[in-house]
Amino acid sequence: MVVINAGIQFLPSAINFVIFLFNDIYGFVHWKLEEKNQIKNDKNQSKNEETIAEEIQSKNEQIKTEEKQTTEKTE
Repeated sequence: MVVINAGIQFLPSAINFVIFLFNDIYGFVHWKLEEKNQIKNDKNQSKNEETIAEEIQSKNEQIKTEEKQTTEKTE
């Protein structure tokens, strides 16, 4: 036990080291979890954007078809 032999003067440094080490490990783990969540959300976002784009394209085609039908009826 080097800490006991060196005296109590190094105990605050050892405690401080342990606290900072725990804080760094905690931060690293949660950083990785947040990164995974962001990647998952980005994939979902791109799927939603593709779905919205398809819906808009479908609506535009419907409108064009309806316009053609109304112009044919008026002629």
